[in-house]
Amino acid sequence: MGREERQKLISEIETLRCSKVITYMITTKPGVPSQIDTVDLREMYDHLLKIGKAEKIDLVIYSLGGTATVAWALSNLIREFTEKFTVLVPSFAFSCATAIALGANNIIMGKMGTLGPVDPSVSNAFNPIIKNQKEPISVEDIGGYISLLRDKIDLRDEKNFTEVFSRLCVEVHPLALGNAYRHYIKARDDTRKLLELHMDPKEQGTQINNIIDTLVEKLYFHGHHIPRTEADKIGLKVQNAEDIRCNGRNLDEIMWDLFLDYEKELDLKTPYEDDVSTGDKRVIPMKFIESIGSTSALVVGQRFDKLSLPGGSFFTQISTPTGQMLSLAVMKEGGQIQIVPYIGKGGRAVYINGDLYEKHETVSWRNFSTDDELYKTDA
Repeated sequence: MGREERQKLISEIETLRCSKVITYMITTKPGVPSQIDTVDLREMYDHLLKIGKAEKIDLVIYSLGGTATVAWALSNLIREFTEKFTVLVPSFAFSCATAIALGANNIIMGKMGTLGPVDPSVSNAFNPIIKNQKEPISVEDIGGYISLLRDKIDLRDEKNFTEVFSRLCVEVHPLALGNAYRHYIKARDDTRKLLELHMDPKEQGTQINNIIDTLVEKLYFHGHHIPRTEADKIGLKVQNAEDIRCNGRNLDEIMWDLFLDYEKELDLKTPYEDDVSTGDKRVIPMKFIESIGSTSALVVGQRFDKLSLPGGSFFTQISTPTGQMLSLAVMKEGGQIQIVPYIGKGGRAVYINGDLYEKHETVSWRNFSTDDELYKTDA
C-alpha cells in the first residue's frame, strides 16, 4: 500500500463515478493535533487548477473538524470548477467536515461513514483559562445552563435567576459569552448559505430550516455520530455508497480500501510518542490532499538533539509571576539540588528512554510522486 495503490483506487472511483476526485484526509492520530485549516485552501487550489473545469468533482473527506469558515470557502472554491459537487464519506466527517458536505449537491456515505453537528465551540481573548489554556465555549453549553436553571431546577423567579446567571458572568467574561453567541448566529447563517448553494429556499425552505435547527441545536452533543440513515431523516441528500457498482466492485468497498491506505500512512491507530529508535530525524504526515497525478502532504519534520547534561538532571516547569511557563534544568551536585535556567536553541526539552533531547519541529506542505520522497528527512 502507498501512493501508487492510492492512485489506482482514486482512478477506480473516477471511472465508477465518471468524475474527478480529490481526497482531503486529516490525521486523527492520538497525540497529534491537526484540523481543517484555512491554509489548506491554497493546496487544494493547486489540485483544482490541474484538474480544470469538470462536469463532476468528488471530494473524499476524513476529519474530526477544524476552522468553521473553511466550509463556505472550500465549497465555493470547488464550485468554481464544477456545477456538480459531491462529498464522499468513508468514515468520520465531523463538524467543519460535515459543513463542507452540506455545500455539496450530494453526500455519498459508506457503511462506516458518519457526519456530526455543526454547533461551534469558540475561543477568544476573553475565554476562561483552565490549566494555562483558554477553554473553548459552546453557545449550546450556555443555552444548556440556562435551560437547566429554568426547566430542571425551575428557577423562574427573575431575581433569583438574575443572581445565578450573574455567577456565570463572573466565571466567564461577558464578552466571551457575546462572542460565542455571534459564532452561533454565524453557524446558522453559514449552514443556510451552504444548503442554498443547491437547494431552493422558496420551494425547500421548511426542509432547509429543519436541517439548520437539527445540526446546529437539536442534537445536543457536538460528538454525536450521524449515520447515513439519520442523515437521510434529517433531510440531507444522502446516497449509499454500495448502491454504486460496476464489474463486481461497489463504491463502498473502494472508498474503504482507500481509507485503509490513508489510515496506515497516517498511522492512525498508534498514539504519538517521541522516538529516536530509527535516528535523530523523522517525518510525520498530518494531512493528505491527493488527485490523479498529484499528491500533497502536510508533514511535521522532527529533529532530536541529544543534550549533554550532568547525570541525574531532569526538567520541570514553574510559573513566573507574569504567568509564563519557564523550563528549568534541575541538577544534583554533591547531593544538593541546584535549579538553573535552561536556555535552549529554539526547541523543547523532552525525555526519551531516560535520555534528554531538545526536539525541533518544522511544518510544511510537501509535494511528492514516490513514498520515498514523502519521508525524506533532509528535505
